[in-house]
Amino acid sequence: MNMLNIEALIFDLDGTLYDKKNIVLNTLKSHWKEIPILHATNRLRKSLKGVDFENSEAFHETFYRQIARSAGRRTSTIEHWYQKKFYPRFIRALKKKYKARNNLVALLEKLQGVIPMAVFSDYSYVPERLHALKIPQKYFSFMAGSEEYGVLKPSARPLLEIASRLGVSPGKVLVVGDRVDTDGEAAKKAGMMFYHIAGPDQWDRFITDMEDFLKERGLNG
Repeated sequence: MNMLNIEALIFDLDGTLYDKKNIVLNTLKSHWKEIPILHATNRLRKSLKGVDFENSEAFHETFYRQIARSAGRRTSTIEHWYQKKFYPRFIRALKKKYKARNNLVALLEKLQGVIPMAVFSDYSYVPERLHALKIPQKYFSFMAGSEEYGVLKPSARPLLEIASRLGVSPGKVLVVGDRVDTDGEAAKKAGMMFYHIAGPDQWDRFITDMEDFLKERGLNG
């Protein structure tokens, strides 16, 4: 992979911009009765990987209905739980227990104005979750979750649409993510480059590589 060819960055969020260890435990803390609903949600998300519903409304209609059937609840109950309980608790857990990876904000500051950057997550409320992690949104030209597109990773369509919004050809985009089976596979399908963040060591290497990228472009980093 030639880092000098990079003209845009698309970051995954969970597990990439912060270490997501125990995020489910911290999100559901003191709400153990909801674990069966979460298990049903996670099973369904796995089965819907890459299934394209074309829009958010069609995706969520199926999503809520199938979780409700699996968990033995009403569809309206599941929708309320997901939007009004799960996501707010998720955001609170991030704010209380998690922080951005080392040197992330400093790197974003250096890259701002050099190349456009976006955040694309498999979960929604990306701006709110970045705020909870104290990652300034000002560095990103675009932020979105896959549910908003009506298809979960590893679909290539959202990545291609984001690249188009950024005004960069797919082959010049570097996708940075922690999962080869979702982030990496989506990047491959979209004809983009992929940088795998498997843990803190790989993150530190990414920081070094991006510093070198800046130097090669005649910038001091």
